Amino acid sequence: MAAGEAQLNVRLEGWKAGKVNPTTHTLHIEAGTPGPKPQPVTKALLASLPHTERRAGFTQLQFLTEGKQLLAAGYPSGVVQVFDVARRKELGKIAVPRAELDPDYASVGGGRLFARQFAYRYSTEMIEGKSEGRVDYLGTLLSWELPGGKPCPPLLPEKGAGIMDAKVSPDGRWVLSIEARGYRIAERAKRERQLYRIEREKGTKTRVEVFPAHTHFFPDSTQALITTSPAEEGPMGLVRLDLAQGKIVARRDFEPADGDVLVRVIVPDGGKALVTTTGKKGGQRRLLLIETRTLKTLATLSESISQGVADPYTGSLDTTGKRFQFSNDKQTIHILNLETLKEEHVFRIADRNYGQQLFSPDGKHLLALWQPAGEEHRSPALPDPVDVPQPRLSIFLLRDPKAKPRLHFLPPGYLGAMAFSPDGKMLAIGGAGEVHLLDWTSLISPK
Repeated sequence: MAAGEAQLNVRLEGWKAGKVNPTTHTLHIEAGTPGPKPQPVTKALLASLPHTERRAGFTQLQFLTEGKQLLAAGYPSGVVQVFDVARRKELGKIAVPRAELDPDYASVGGGRLFARQFAYRYSTEMIEGKSEGRVDYLGTLLSWELPGGKPCPPLLPEKGAGIMDAKVSPDGRWVLSIEARGYRIAERAKRERQLYRIEREKGTKTRVEVFPAHTHFFPDSTQALITTSPAEEGPMGLVRLDLAQGKIVARRDFEPADGDVLVRVIVPDGGKALVTTTGKKGGQRRLLLIETRTLKTLATLSESISQGVADPYTGSLDTTGKRFQFSNDKQTIHILNLETLKEEHVFRIADRNYGQQLFSPDGKHLLALWQPAGEEHRSPALPDPVDVPQPRLSIFLLRDPKAKPRLHFLPPGYLGAMAFSPDGKMLAIGGAGEVHLLDWTSLISPK
């Protein structure tokens, strides 16, 4: 629309009983600002797989069946698609109910897709003549067969409770379900929360005697680390659960000053894990390397870096489990050697909104997805993809950290998830309303 004035007539024809008179308004239209200058899209782009919604991003991508299929979880659309990678065709589509979806709502195990459906109800009730608020949890765990999307029976909570969170083991055998019962707002400190270990195929369900906060499976699906949070104010803890026995085999209590305790990653062989303590009441934020057998600290990252960790939930390991990458601000990427707990490299990208970062499968490169600083791409009302800065992919060569990184431009859109195919030859990147497939050899070859 050109700049100038426009006349708007408002008439509520669908509400005759309201007897609202029509009104006329004059709108002043201003010329829009020019969008970002388009840049040539990388020649490594093989194809773009379409989503059902143009303004949907992708927070989860996963190659299945030895790389023959690609699962793409749209957000906030709630639509999960499975594609045939070779034919670039959609094999199945699952519409997950959108209510209270978080970005990491989907998980895959045992040939099924699982999605936690978090829901709660707030109500009031009269207690001794006074109106008091009450919260009841209503969540379930939904599942579908892959790739076609045939619904499976949902996992239901105990009577009177709702599922707050549920994680499925990598092999699909186990489910750890955190369930909560309703409570009166005035008695929040007395609220109940239980952890259940469920063997999915057999349907057996066993209660684990802890007050759970978060659960994290070991890569081999035999054990899990569980952070615990006391029902009343107090220090958090960490336990190791043997899934076959259903027993806690190691336990550690943290200090009140440690604040929240978050398991970042468990290394592939399961022997070590990285844990963040966020600091509370004057406590320091720390990044700890722990031995998973005893849960004892092996080493602590220097406070100067730990204090700057902007998002304690982010970061990833290389395929060997010996290096960990994370950001402590929008511009800086740290690569940490887990054997020495010292920095190997520090990379910087000035003036950016950062997306996902990950190592290449061969461990020779670090990939960073980003946009120039500007309008945040994860805002509640997602902007039109053509109005946000064009996504960039920077590829750093780890053996020569001073070398200029390779820079590739992607089609206009948002910053989504990234995933490599099992053979390391293809890279999938989530955009806006489509998933991009790129040839890895072309991305790192000289121009």
